[in-house]
Amino acid sequence: TGGTITTISAPATTVKPTNVQDNSILVEKDTANRYWFDAEITNTPTYETNFSTNTGWTTVGSGVSVTGGELKGNAFSSSGDNRTHYDLGSINDTAWVMKFEYTPTSSTSGAYYMPIALTAGSNALNGSYDAIRLYIDMGSYTSFWRSKDGSTEGSTGTTYNLTAGTKYYYTVTNNNKTLTSVARTGSHTGTTVSTGTTTIQSGVTGLTHIQSGASSFNAGTNTYSIDNLEFYNGVTSVITPATWVDGCNNSVTSTGTLG
Repeated sequence: TGGTITTISAPATTVKPTNVQDNSILVEKDTANRYWFDAEITNTPTYETNFSTNTGWTTVGSGVSVTGGELKGNAFSSSGDNRTHYDLGSINDTAWVMKFEYTPTSSTSGAYYMPIALTAGSNALNGSYDAIRLYIDMGSYTSFWRSKDGSTEGSTGTTYNLTAGTKYYYTVTNNNKTLTSVARTGSHTGTTVSTGTTTIQSGVTGLTHIQSGASSFNAGTNTYSIDNLEFYNGVTSVITPATWVDGCNNSVTSTGTLG
C-alpha cells in the first residue's frame, strides 16, 4: 500500500525485463497473461555478530573465547576439549549460507583444530554426532571441509594450504547437501584463492550449534581469530534474484532490459 504499480504490456516471451520497479505488473499483449515483479533483495542474516559481545557464546576448557571484538583461539592445546559454541537453533539440512573472516596466526606441527564447525548439539568437536567442520591440519595449514554422520567421517573436500597472518574471507554454501566453500583475500569480493566442494553425507541432520576450537586429538598449540560472522538459514544465496511471478505464484525467467 502507498506504492506505485507500473503496468507493462509486451508480447509473450521467455525474456522478461528486470530494469523496472518492484511490484510492476507485466501483461502479455497476445496471451493476456499477467506477471508480478519481485525485485532483487539482500537476505537478512538469521544470525550475525562482529563479536563485540560474547552474549550467547559458551566457553569450554580454556584458550578459545569471544574477547576483544573477535572469536580468538589463543595458544590453546588442540588435544584437549577447548572450544566455544553458540546455539543457532534448528539449522536447515539442505540450505544455508555462512560468511566469516578467518586469520590463522600460529600453529605447531601436528596440531589439528576446527576454527568453524556446525554441530548437532554442543558436545566436543570430536564427538560421535552429526557435524560439518572446517579442519586445519598442521604442519602446512592444510584446510578442508568434511561432514560427519554420527561416528562416520565423510569424504575430504578440496584442500588448500593457508598462509599464517593472512585474513581469509569465507563464503560457504550448502545447496542440497553439496557444500561449496570460496575463500578470498582482501574482502568478500576480493581475490579468490580457493574454491572447493564436498558432499555432505545424506544422514547429517539436526545441526543446531556453531563451534570453534580443538579437535580433542593430535597435540599442538594454536592461535587464530574469527570475525564478522553471518549465517543465513534456509537459503542458498545471500541475494534473492529479481523474478517475475505468474498468477499461480510460479517464478518465470527474469532477464533482459526494457526499452
